[in-house]
Amino acid sequence: MSSKASDRRERQSWIRAHQSDKRSGGIVLGGKIAPIFFNTAEDSGALPIQCDVQQMAMGDVITIKPYEGKIYKHSAASGTDEVISSFTIAPLTLPDEVRAGGRIPLIIGRGLTASARQALGLPASTRFIQPIAPKDTGKGYTLAQKMVGRACGLPEGQG
Repeated sequence: MSSKASDRRERQSWIRAHQSDKRSGGIVLGGKIAPIFFNTAEDSGALPIQCDVQQMAMGDVITIKPYEGKIYKHSAASGTDEVISSFTIAPLTLPDEVRAGGRIPLIIGRGLTASARQALGLPASTRFIQPIAPKDTGKGYTLAQKMVGRACGLPEGQG
């Protein structure tokens, strides 16, 4: 076997070993991301970011700083980074969803952690970002929400 063939095989195995899983994780950037795609990205553990993408082009080297809410473009000529887009992370729990690998693993993990801590007599965990309950707008509930509320045992008119 030639060393050229073995080098190629070694390179291919390294690339396969370091490819990201196509079914989970990743980053989605878009000016407007349709809700169905946003939710699918959240469920798979990806980080969907709605931001201005007008200043981005194929082949650009960018740095995304999610906690700063900024995207930087690296200029090889000057060796500097310039801010090309700003954004806010929404929903608030998105960083936890990404770390957990999706919404469902986060919900399960939060529930298991709460149960284990309660069984051990420990206080509630502060490691998870807690969602903020939406404000009551006084508009009431849709028929579907009322049906789910009744199925869950809530009194009529409460969900």
